[in-house]
Amino acid sequence: MIVEYIRYKIEDSKQEAFVEAYQEAAKYLAASPYCLGYELTHSEEEFRDFLQHVRPYFNDIEEMNHYELTKVVKQIE
Repeated sequence: MIVEYIRYKIEDSKQEAFVEAYQEAAKYLAASPYCLGYELTHSEEEFRDFLQHVRPYFNDIEEMNHYELTKVVKQIE
């Protein structure tokens, strides 16, 4: 199985329109026999106090982000 991650940087003023456009485009993903599932998330970073404690290990972090699910999702069956 191949997993694809795409990261967009969408201006706040365009986020609602982007989610709506993605929801329309997701119909094509859902129709594809090759697409087992998908989800569109929105990054939410709120752990500044926590990060102060792990600061000595920052060079060891490859990636740390937090995502909130949007209404665009198809579960793997």
